[in-house]
Amino acid sequence: MHNTVELIDKNPSEKLELPKLQKRNPVYLTLSESEKVLNSIKEEKNEFNRARDLCIVLIFLTCGLRISELTGINIESIKDDKLSVIGKGNKERTVFLNENCIYAIKCYMKLRPITRDTNALFISSHKKEFLIGLYN
Repeated sequence: MHNTVELIDKNPSEKLELPKLQKRNPVYLTLSESEKVLNSIKEEKNEFNRARDLCIVLIFLTCGLRISELTGINIESIKDDKLSVIGKGNKERTVFLNENCIYAIKCYMKLRPITRDTNALFISSHKKEFLIGLYN
């Protein structure tokens, strides 16, 4: 039994229409849900963790960042009220920080230890780069 291969000159699927994929609307927290998250952070006993987590959530809620953009923030990414982030497709964009974010960053930076290992803005209490994940 021999298999023969025939080559064709044209793509038979060239004129087929691709099905339209339905766009998903972004999922977001309501104002009430956002307040619950912020209030739960305020109950954290450890001052460093509380300041860091509040900073993370405020930036996340007010700047519309993706998780990957948030975890990629380095200290030098922040200049005054501007934050440079590397987004989808490795594209850099500038996000503006409101007064609450700026204040939260300043409070966190006063508590953040200086490390030689990482330049990441957010670090763990063990002075390692902070990895943000979703856990069920």
